[in-house]
Amino acid sequence: MLNVKKPATDQPIIKAIINLEKHEELLLRRLFTTAFYLAKHEKPYTDFVYLNELQNKNFGTSSDKDLDVTKHYNNDKQANTFIHYIAKVERDSIIELIHNSEFISVALDGSTDCANLEEELFFVSCLDTNFEPQIKFFKIHNLKGRATALELKYCLYQIFEEANIDLKTKCVQLATDGPSVMKKMCNLVQDDIAFLLTFHCANHRLELALKDAMKDIPFLSETHELLNGIHNFYENSNLQSRMLKDTGDLMGVKIIAHPCATGTRWVAHHERALAAIDRNYIANVAQLQECHLDKSQRQETRSKAAGLRDKLLDVNIVIFMFVILRPLLAVITSVSCLLQTNDLSIDSLASTIRRAKTKLNEFKCDEMISSFQEEQINNHIFRDVQLKEKRSGNRNMNQDASVHVTVLNQSEKLLANLKQTISDRFGPLETGSLSDDITLCFRVFDLCNFPDSENDEIKSYGKDEIQRLGDHFSTLLTSKGYDPSKIEDERITLWEYVIYILKSTKNVNSARSIKTFWPKILRRKDQSPELRNILSLVKILLTLVFSTALVERGFSLMKRVKSDWRARLNESSLNDLMCLSLSDTTLTSFEPTHAMKLWWLDSNKSRRLVDAYGPRAPKHSDIGQ
Repeated sequence: MLNVKKPATDQPIIKAIINLEKHEELLLRRLFTTAFYLAKHEKPYTDFVYLNELQNKNFGTSSDKDLDVTKHYNNDKQANTFIHYIAKVERDSIIELIHNSEFISVALDGSTDCANLEEELFFVSCLDTNFEPQIKFFKIHNLKGRATALELKYCLYQIFEEANIDLKTKCVQLATDGPSVMKKMCNLVQDDIAFLLTFHCANHRLELALKDAMKDIPFLSETHELLNGIHNFYENSNLQSRMLKDTGDLMGVKIIAHPCATGTRWVAHHERALAAIDRNYIANVAQLQECHLDKSQRQETRSKAAGLRDKLLDVNIVIFMFVILRPLLAVITSVSCLLQTNDLSIDSLASTIRRAKTKLNEFKCDEMISSFQEEQINNHIFRDVQLKEKRSGNRNMNQDASVHVTVLNQSEKLLANLKQTISDRFGPLETGSLSDDITLCFRVFDLCNFPDSENDEIKSYGKDEIQRLGDHFSTLLTSKGYDPSKIEDERITLWEYVIYILKSTKNVNSARSIKTFWPKILRRKDQSPELRNILSLVKILLTLVFSTALVERGFSLMKRVKSDWRARLNESSLNDLMCLSLSDTTLTSFEPTHAMKLWWLDSNKSRRLVDAYGPRAPKHSDIGQ
């Protein structure tokens, strides 16, 4: 009988090796997935051990019970290592995306962490292979020296050079929050990159406009003192806070905490503080009155309570807060939230500011105050509370008329100031006029401004703006293989094609968004010889950033990750954790294979499964303590 040789894979030794490799791969997949979960959900490295124990507890009786994840690499140090390789895969994909994009914009800002170190945070906006705008976390960098304009410039160049990215041939815009040091830094970079655009964050502009408008408004100063006084009175005393809750329970009012009126997001903080006063009003008045009459309280506390109570009972302040200031801040807060979106474009920015001014024009302070007095204040009684009034200098003036005139004058002044400051900060955007700021020339691609039909108007539409854009980016476009001299010739062809597409689109309103419409055009006509050059300007437009709110959210993440309990996190680990937390990859879509291969190969000696570490020996310094 012939001896048939068995295939190599059927031999017992080979089978054992294959099974061992599958066993190790499945084990490593579980460990890497657990490590990814830690980073994605901002958990400490030490939770790695407990999560592995939890897995064994839940799956210890399954068919894979031999895969004990607590026997190998089960320590916080190895969790850090796994996260580093997972983050490296994510970073490499971001760098590849940037390399493949012809143009990029950079949004940056600085802040201090819990260790009082100056951190600079960088986000990059670019286009993916489908010409969809993407804003990605790039790096957080610890600034060793002082945060001067020159140091920031060197920091900017350094982090991009480390990734082999040449800003001088890619970067078209820097977006900052507008402090003087950032402006100086942008000017220094513009000396090296002549075509570079700079933009002051739209959300910061709005808040500065509001702050400018609120200067020299006496009622506003009194309201601000009242909001902060109420917050401090209950925040600093557990007794007063508990008494307010008990009072609210007796009066049927569900008490909410009084937030601080001054915070990093000034508009939202102030609006929430007013909402809390509105909700807790009758309970606040009753509790403050009770505190003032309670002789067991300290005299200082009783005096504070009396002062806050008197302000809450001032009819002028009540009308100013609830009739004028709160609706006004509600409008500005809603606008501020719209300006904080990641997909903010120049068309949505302009339309948002226009809507804000339209809403402000609808404010009729005289009618609002009269209506409030008629409907909610009867003989100076508001919500069953007797209000008081500061006496007017004119004794012959009717009492209600005195209140009306005093509040009305300051309300109309506040409203007029706000309209003016918004116009000062956003004026060219809302009018769409040609300005010295080259960024505004991109408004010609705003589909809301397009001519309705193919007539003589289309021949002149956007001619000056397109000419300026072509001249401004001439050097950059030439280096990318485009011909700026042909842009003007392609302008009318593109306008005619856009009008044709809009006419054939059923839902025209949804199609008019810049970040929805133009990527579709690029996918159809990017390689078209008759439109290739002018569409390069569209690519630049789609990469522009008009808000640094995402950077601010990045700093909020930094403070959650690098908290007081993790103040010794180094820059590399902080970058890894923030990169994974901000990535689009979810736990469901996470695939650890690539990271596992990098980890397996990135070693001077072969990897092997090792037993878990035992308890760490105490250091000599720890023994002394």
